[in-house]
Amino acid sequence: MRMLVVGGGLAGLGLALKLARGGIQVRVMEAAKAPGGRARTQERRGYLLNQGAHALYNGGPADGFLRELGIAAAGGSYRGPRMLRTQGELHLMPAGAGALWRTRWLGASDKAALMSCMVRLMTDDLEALHGTTVGDYARSLTDRPELLRFLLASLRLTTYGNAPELQSAGSAVRQLRLGLRKDVRYVHGGWGAIVSELRSSCEDAGVTFGGGVVSVEEGAALDRDGVRHEADHVSLALPRDAAVSLMLRSGLPIPESWVRGGPPVVASCLDVGLRELPSGAHAFGLGLDSPLYVSRHTPSAQLGERGHVVHCMKYQPCGEDIDAGATRQELESFLQQVMPGWRATAEVVRFLPRMTVASALDLASTGGCMGRPSSAVPGLGWLSMCGDWVGSRGLLADASLGSAQDLGRRLLAGARTRAAA
Repeated sequence: MRMLVVGGGLAGLGLALKLARGGIQVRVMEAAKAPGGRARTQERRGYLLNQGAHALYNGGPADGFLRELGIAAAGGSYRGPRMLRTQGELHLMPAGAGALWRTRWLGASDKAALMSCMVRLMTDDLEALHGTTVGDYARSLTDRPELLRFLLASLRLTTYGNAPELQSAGSAVRQLRLGLRKDVRYVHGGWGAIVSELRSSCEDAGVTFGGGVVSVEEGAALDRDGVRHEADHVSLALPRDAAVSLMLRSGLPIPESWVRGGPPVVASCLDVGLRELPSGAHAFGLGLDSPLYVSRHTPSAQLGERGHVVHCMKYQPCGEDIDAGATRQELESFLQQVMPGWRATAEVVRFLPRMTVASALDLASTGGCMGRPSSAVPGLGWLSMCGDWVGSRGLLADASLGSAQDLGRRLLAGARTRAAA
């Protein structure tokens, strides 16, 4: 069986490696100069910068598939105190029982109420939440304004989504539970280390690589140089908008499930390399009064040969225009509050005003993650897909690699069935 994988991000590389090890001849077609997609890592003056803040959820679908493939993705987790900003002031974030009782942000009654909220967050039936919005679910947990803002900020932190009146609570709460139970880890060498190891393993397994694809049809794909590549099956490992564009260029029908999904999830990112930490700096900050986040990913992860790497983000409302200048100023101001004096020690500052974090927000109105498209394309048995908007498992990288793992299993099973016949 000959297989073409269109797209060399995490999903495409993971799928290609699983199929190649299963005896299938695989060629990955990637339009960019290097594979990796949003998981690429850039080296600047000795600092390794991911494209915004990236964390691997311990025990999630991505972690499980990488382990199956023999990809180490080694790293560390942050264990220190966390701060949150509310009404312009920083307070100790109640991350864990000890911090809950030490923080002066909440009084005794609010602390007890928050504990009750967390019990429900960890035990409520997820299946009943796919059609409920994040906002409605959070309001069902509490009517206390500060606690409500904290719950919404926590769900925003783990999903990157900033549309509580649209976003499905089912997948959002599942992701938050995963983070609370098993934590996340920052990857040594950045996520580019995962990409590099995946590509190297693909090459060892016999996978070949080619350039971008301009159209696909049954049995083949046409690359941008006009070369036709024949295959028994084609899989699109692309962001949703890129997959739709390729289908249109190919004259193929767009499945209805593709277009009913939510808008892209977008963030603005300020990635900073600091020669040294300024006095009084905190390692983590989360905004309740604005959708902001800052975290020092070193030394939990080894990200270069010098200094500290800090990621600051604004979770942008879905579908709204972004004022790049005002957003950068807002991020720098927040970083200044969490890490006073950071500018004096900054050696690298990179601003990404509009970073697509995920292809599509899980909408409560379409059943959340249960309403995502499956890997099979209706009416086109020779075509399949995987990515962060496909399948019902996980969010972000968990969705990308989880859908690739599931598709790989299905295609290998199909290949074995045909071989036996």
